Amino acid sequence: MGAMKLLVIGGSGFLGTELVRQATAAGGETAATYHSRPGSIPGASWYQLDLRAPGHIDEVLATVAPNAVINVTSGESDWAVTADGSIRVAMAAARHGYGDSSGRKGRGRPGTASGARPTTCAGSRLRPAGRLRGR
Repeated sequence: MGAMKLLVIGGSGFLGTELVRQATAAGGETAATYHSRPGSIPGASWYQLDLRAPGHIDEVLATVAPNAVINVTSGESDWAVTADGSIRVAMAAARHGYGDSSGRKGRGRPGTASGARPTTCAGSRLRPAGRLRGR
């Protein structure tokens, strides 16, 4: 089995920068996304991503075809990035086969994780973005 390929969504942010740095230092193939300017860590591949644009996440996942996806984005008070964007990431990851508890990975092939549904870190099921309400 080859080296793990990691995609860090939000890789140019505070937490993302450290994750990208550690992943590249460990020798793994690392891809990361940015919104306004790419990070400066050598050895990482950078992809511009706007979480507010439906479908853009699917394009990045298909291009990168990672073994694992980590979302560390923060839009601070921008609900379209912080909440809706995170749900878009989770839903796109599920469509591409990530989140399958069998241990299989999608590698960008839709349908390989039949029945897989994205969950939050607390394990609760996510609802489509259209059903969310702000407080």
